[in-house]
Amino acid sequence: MGFFACAPEGEKARCNSCIALLFAAFAALLPASAWAEAFRIAPNSRIALEVGGSFKASRNFSGFLNEQSGVSFVTSEMPASAYDDVKAIGDSPTALAQQGITITHKGVLPGRKGEYVYITGRQRSGSVQLKKYLLILRQNGVTGMITVNVPQAALASGQITKEKIEHILTTAKVVPATQSKEEAFWLEYQGHFKVAVQGPSKIYSLTGAPPESLAVDPLFVVSTDQSDAPTPKLAARQAFKLIGGFRNHILKTEKEITIHGANGYSITGQAEEIRTGKAVGIYFVMLPGNSGNYHVMIGTAPLQEMRIYLAEFKKMARSFKTRH
Repeated sequence: MGFFACAPEGEKARCNSCIALLFAAFAALLPASAWAEAFRIAPNSRIALEVGGSFKASRNFSGFLNEQSGVSFVTSEMPASAYDDVKAIGDSPTALAQQGITITHKGVLPGRKGEYVYITGRQRSGSVQLKKYLLILRQNGVTGMITVNVPQAALASGQITKEKIEHILTTAKVVPATQSKEEAFWLEYQGHFKVAVQGPSKIYSLTGAPPESLAVDPLFVVSTDQSDAPTPKLAARQAFKLIGGFRNHILKTEKEITIHGANGYSITGQAEEIRTGKAVGIYFVMLPGNSGNYHVMIGTAPLQEMRIYLAEFKKMARSFKTRH
């Protein structure tokens, strides 16, 4: 899973359970990306990096990838007010460990100025051991995150080096809001939900801000993920039980689903939010993409309110569209 977290807009709001869910939702973004010497803006983002010609803009997430080395630069953005909560991600080793991520160092990027936090760690994704590099910054009214996923083999072979990665992260900046963005995916129907977090995953809430508690605030997440499972059914069953921030996952119903010609799988169920112990209803969809990946949609609401939101979540999921 990825090195990601979300945070509410209020100073005193908590984001522990939200962080855990987003680790799961953002997480297994496929590795892939390399570099160049010109600023390029990640698709569906305001974050620009000095990546080079060997890194291509991903069609499946906000960022850049190099298919040969398996290195990826994944970007995400949130409100500026989320910075103080998000930067504390490196101080939560227990939450990260639950997602298989081990923090190894919280350090400094040579030559980088301004507000930022730089973290490195390790994570196993399937059979691949990844080195993780995470930059959290605040600039131009945005809290930005760049996660670099690097297979150990790429470092060992010299396809990429720590120095190259740190150079690229040092160049990261948030461009003005007037810069146009080409979205990798979107929902044609959002109902009363608004985008709360924009990036490799989109998070929708009723207020337009990340929630304080998944046991209180309805949430809808759209992301792109990888799975070794041969079918959407097996992929969905496996992924459902790994949704972070919860325990005691219970699968209630499951069925095949077709969205704009893609045959996927949907699950309804429930789980307990780890932080509060309260029951949460879950609607989960795995939809095959065009590059051997899966699009993932997760709708959550307090269990007693799930019957109200389930129809809305299903309508949102069926409105999912991709650029390709």
